Amino acid sequence: MSLLKTQLLPASILVVDDDLNTLRLLQEILIPIGYNVRPIQDSQRVLSLARTQAPDLILLNIMMPIVNGFEIFTQLKADEITSHIPVIFLSSSNEAEHKIKAFSLGGVDYITKPFHPQEIIARIENQLQIVRLQKELKDQNKRLQKEIQERQLMEKKLYSDQEEIHGFFEAMTDLVLMVDIEGNTIKVVPTNPEKLYPPGTNILGQTIQLLFEDPSEIFRSHIQQALTLQQVVNYEYSLNIDQQIIWFSASIAPTSANTVAWVARDISERKQAEKEISASRERLELVLKTCQEGFWDWDFVTGEIYFSPRYKEILGYENDELPNHLSTWKKVIFAEDFTQALKMIEDYNAGHIPKFLATQRFYHKNGSIVYILSRAIHLKDQTGKIIRMIGTHTDITPIKQTEEALQQAVLVADAANRSKSEFLASMSHELRTPLNAILGFSQIMSRENSLSIDHQKNLNIINQAGEHLLALIDDILEVSKIEAGRSNFNESSFNIRQLLNSLEQMLQLKALSKGLKLIFQFDTHLPKYVITDEGKLRQVLLNLLGNAIKFTQTGCVMLRVSVIYPENPQSPHTQTLMLNFEIEDTGSGISPEEMHLLFQAFGQTETGRKSQQGTGLGLKISQKYVQLMGGKITATSILNQGSIFSFDITVGLAEETSVSSPQLNCQVVGLAPNQPEYRILITDDVAESRLLLDKILTPIGFLVRQTDNGADTVKLWQEWQPHLILMDMQMPIMDGHEATRQIRLEEKKRVLEHCSSLPHDSSNLPPKTVIFALTASSFDEQRKLMISEGCDDLVRKPFQINTLLDKIREYLGLEYEYKFINQPEDNSEIVSQQISQVDLSNLLSKMPKDWIKKLHYGASECSDYVVLKLLEQIPDDNAILTHALRDLAENFQFAQIIRFAEKNFN
Repeated sequence: MSLLKTQLLPASILVVDDDLNTLRLLQEILIPIGYNVRPIQDSQRVLSLARTQAPDLILLNIMMPIVNGFEIFTQLKADEITSHIPVIFLSSSNEAEHKIKAFSLGGVDYITKPFHPQEIIARIENQLQIVRLQKELKDQNKRLQKEIQERQLMEKKLYSDQEEIHGFFEAMTDLVLMVDIEGNTIKVVPTNPEKLYPPGTNILGQTIQLLFEDPSEIFRSHIQQALTLQQVVNYEYSLNIDQQIIWFSASIAPTSANTVAWVARDISERKQAEKEISASRERLELVLKTCQEGFWDWDFVTGEIYFSPRYKEILGYENDELPNHLSTWKKVIFAEDFTQALKMIEDYNAGHIPKFLATQRFYHKNGSIVYILSRAIHLKDQTGKIIRMIGTHTDITPIKQTEEALQQAVLVADAANRSKSEFLASMSHELRTPLNAILGFSQIMSRENSLSIDHQKNLNIINQAGEHLLALIDDILEVSKIEAGRSNFNESSFNIRQLLNSLEQMLQLKALSKGLKLIFQFDTHLPKYVITDEGKLRQVLLNLLGNAIKFTQTGCVMLRVSVIYPENPQSPHTQTLMLNFEIEDTGSGISPEEMHLLFQAFGQTETGRKSQQGTGLGLKISQKYVQLMGGKITATSILNQGSIFSFDITVGLAEETSVSSPQLNCQVVGLAPNQPEYRILITDDVAESRLLLDKILTPIGFLVRQTDNGADTVKLWQEWQPHLILMDMQMPIMDGHEATRQIRLEEKKRVLEHCSSLPHDSSNLPPKTVIFALTASSFDEQRKLMISEGCDDLVRKPFQINTLLDKIREYLGLEYEYKFINQPEDNSEIVSQQISQVDLSNLLSKMPKDWIKKLHYGASECSDYVVLKLLEQIPDDNAILTHALRDLAENFQFAQIIRFAEKNFN
């Protein structure tokens, strides 16, 4: 930018003050007189704004919140882009201490509030004038430098002829003398040999004896020899010049019968290099001898190759047993390694690979194999031609033997790990199969209305004991997954407040039974819908809260959930935030000596051992789960006072529409009217498992048949064509894997036959049977295998009846009739969120269109009175709809009512 343009542009001033009135006042003063004023209140944005806007001057208030003016000034001066910008400090303080600090830091001025407009204008113009003068001075210096450079170039050009004449001689570093037969110097060529004779010596007219003193007689003899033979005599000599030994190479050439030209060249660097090479060779031989490494040297020009004694010793030979010849290398190395080595040398010399480094196999004299690590470099002559290659040989046979032993150990460990996995899979199957019958039949029995209260309590005890045993099995399997690195992070959107409320309700009774207070405290800014692994978060909180209640006898257990906002958010609309969970109890606490046991698998403290509950796996699993969710769990404790467990996790923010709703707590009593018959084939070698499924499905209205092996399943499938097969995967004769593959293969054949006979009819393709894999395995690899073999979905034993029925409804596209099960009010946050949108829409479709329009109107007006009055018109057989809509209205969820109503309009 030109100086004129810089002067014409209005100055830019950045005003930093947290007081809005001050900012307005300064704008009113400065803008009318032509300044560009940029006000800013946020002290944290000053540096970034100064970097991008590049103001000419900054007015900076000292007393700023968060980051004060002195700290902002330090940031500006530390930044290369903003360090040159002058800063005038503003302050309501007139204390000398502040002024001294402002000027000592580098402030250009200090203005005390309240200030007079003329004063502020004068001080600003003064500083801007200084800035302008500095810029002008800088530009003027540049012009002067340019003029000086141009003048120097002209001077060089004027004397170029003289420089060319003298350049040739000055480029020569050789000493050139014309010497007569008596050794007198009769002429000196004007070269530049500063080091070739003692400083301050007048060579012209001097004799050899005076110039060179002691070795002068030798020089005279060489001069005489050149004159006598009339040929050039070469000679190397050294002189002590200025307390340094300088080496020369002299050529003495006769120019007449009585005179010679003495040309001497400084070869000190060459002599020094030769000396260093000799020393390096000695050091290399010493190092190689110390390191027990072999050495080889291959001269590509002569073809000679040298093997050091240690090279031969590594292979079991004496030095004189192997000749220094290329055939020796070929004799002792493996043939294929020799071929590869030659190829590597060729590629290295051609520049295709950066270095020569190879592991090679050699034959020892005793017949064993020696593993050698070979390293080498090549040497080039002055033209760049590769003339030589030098390398070392290191015996790495012990290392190779160790590696092979480690590989064998890894194979053994892998085999042991596979055995462990097979054992865990077998244990899971053997334990889950009877548990499936226990929990399944207890669920069926609990659905009976005729059971007495005592029987219901007994069934609850059976269920709780079974679920506890199942949880222990799952803990052991989960630790196995964690150790194998197969525990995954399954992200989903969910209502975190509903999750916390359900946990509070679940654990409240347990706390009350011990006389404890269970307190949940939420941050008021806690979002409702978040994205993370809901299952793992629930499990961690259950583990930590359960432990706190278990080990606390008096007092309270408290969960605090707070939101942690980033100090420097990337965006004001950031989609992630940090949540902190802190569980504090007034329990027995943990001694410092036992804190290290907390997160060890199967490790328990003294308090945990006394409780005689659990496996000692809960905290280990919780720690891994928190790590998967991007956090870290910590614990602090004081013996006999209590403990605090805390962890942070990063969560995403979710919209309400992305959160799936859980199902209503209602019981399926049958298939809805006007639906076809559905055939379900149960395949399981365990009679109790088949009986359980039969008792679940037959009363609902499904046609059920059974087989106890895969072969009979394939045969019955061909005859009966069921809509769904519940396929156990471990059976005799033919397991579920093979049966599924055969059924899918047969289905493909039928489709191909249909397409070949009726190529244009794709509407009546043979139906595909849905197959659910019944398995007691908890490993995800098994799920992937079963899906790849043709199973549509997987049902793990033991299963919840509603889970199985929901999957059947989803895959077969059928509808159920429900019986609503009343719940205590404090066990439900929003009942309507517990019914799927599909079911609620179906229930709503049974009502008249006019009634639905009135419902839509009432919800649009946010009138719970209108909606609740309309609910009185719902028939008794549609009680589920009544409960769901009442809960929505009472919780002011009118937006959901409107969505359901509009769905039925469409």
